[in-house]
Amino acid sequence: MFPVPVRLQLFGCDQERQMTEEQKPYDVSKLTSQHAADVGRITIFWNGLHDALGELFAEVVSPRGPRGREIALAAWQAVPNDQSKRLMLKAVCVAALGTDSEFIKEVTWAIDQINPLEDKRNNAVHSPYAVTLEGGELRIVPSMSSGSKRARKLHGKDLEAELTSYAEHIAGLTWFVFMLLNKSQLKTGDSSWPQRPPLRRTAQATDRKSRSPQTAPR
Repeated sequence: MFPVPVRLQLFGCDQERQMTEEQKPYDVSKLTSQHAADVGRITIFWNGLHDALGELFAEVVSPRGPRGREIALAAWQAVPNDQSKRLMLKAVCVAALGTDSEFIKEVTWAIDQINPLEDKRNNAVHSPYAVTLEGGELRIVPSMSSGSKRARKLHGKDLEAELTSYAEHIAGLTWFVFMLLNKSQLKTGDSSWPQRPPLRRTAQATDRKSRSPQTAPR
C-alpha cells in the first residue's frame, strides 16, 4: 500500500505526498476520479431523498398555501440530523392522519427501508480509503490501517458494485417518496397509490445469499 500524489480528503490525505521512483509510472487519477464519482453519487442521491421527505413533511404539516409550506420546510431544515427528521415526519403523519391511514403505512414502509440503508451510506461516505498495488493492478480499498469502523464494514467487498447498489437503492426510494406527494388524503384501495419499488439488494447482501448453502426441498 502506498500514498498517492493527490490532496484528497476522501483518501485521508492531509498533505501532498510523493510516490517513489518505482511507483511513479502508475496513474491513479482515473481510479480516484471514478471512486469519487461513486461516493458523490451516493451523497447527492441521499440529499435528494431527504429533500423529498421534507416535501412530504410540508404537505402534512401545512397542506394549504405557499407560506405554510415555507414555514414547514424551515422547521424541517432546522433539524440537523437525518434520522431525527424521519422520526419527526412519522410523528406528524400519525398525529395528522392516524395510525390506520394508508398514507402513514406507506411512509412507514419507506422509512423502514431508509433506516438500515443510512449505515451503509455512512460507511461509503465516511470511510477512509487507500490505493493498493496488487499483481500490477491499482485498486481502491478501505483503509484498514486507519482503525476506522466504517472501513472495516467495507473490507473485502467489491467497492464499485457495493457503492453502485447503494445509489440505486436510494434512487428507488426517492422515486417512491415523490410519488407519495399529494396522496395523504387518498383512501385505502384507491388505484392512485404508487407501487412500492422492487428495491435491488445491496451487493454485500446478494453476495451473502449466493454463498449460503442451498437447502434441499422437503
